[in-house]
This record gives sequence, C-alpha cells and structure tokens, in this order.
Amino acid sequence: AILPHAMHQEKYECGACHHGEDEDGNQVAYHEGQEIPKCAACHNKDNMSGELASLMGATHKNCKGCHKKDAPDKNTCTVCHPPENQ
Repeated sequence: AILPHAMHQEKYECGACHHGEDEDGNQVAYHEGQEIPKCAACHNKDNMSGELASLMGATHKNCKGCHKKDAPDKNTCTVCHPPENQ
C-alpha cells in the first residue's frame, strides 16, 4: 500500500502518526523538527517484541482507529490493502 502522505498532513498533525524514542527505548511524543526514520527501523523483531515488532502490527495499531472512524470506506481493509488484481 502507498500512504498518501500529503492528504494525511492536511487532516492530522505530525504527532498523530509519528513519535520518537528516548535513550531507554521508550516511546516519546513527536516534537517539531525531529528526525523521522522509517517506521521499520524500530518496528522489527530485532528491536521489539509483541504486536509492535512488525511494521504491519505498528501500522494496524496506529492507523486502524482513524480509518474506522474517518475513512470514506470505513469497514474494509482495501483502503490500504487493494486487491492484487487491480
């Protein structure tokens, strides 16, 4: 899936999706101007465990609530996961 970043920027503040981590690896809120690495740089099995140890798990946890509430096609996974034959 391709994230339409500009569309999300129009609707949400950066901190709605992005965050950082402190020296102990704990999540901290986004602050203006912080470097934003790719999500998978931290959300991987070498760096985390459980639900957040994959890009898919982190994305689902962070994005599904907004999509169920705000997306035009609220009740389908195809908003982010289009069928392969399209």
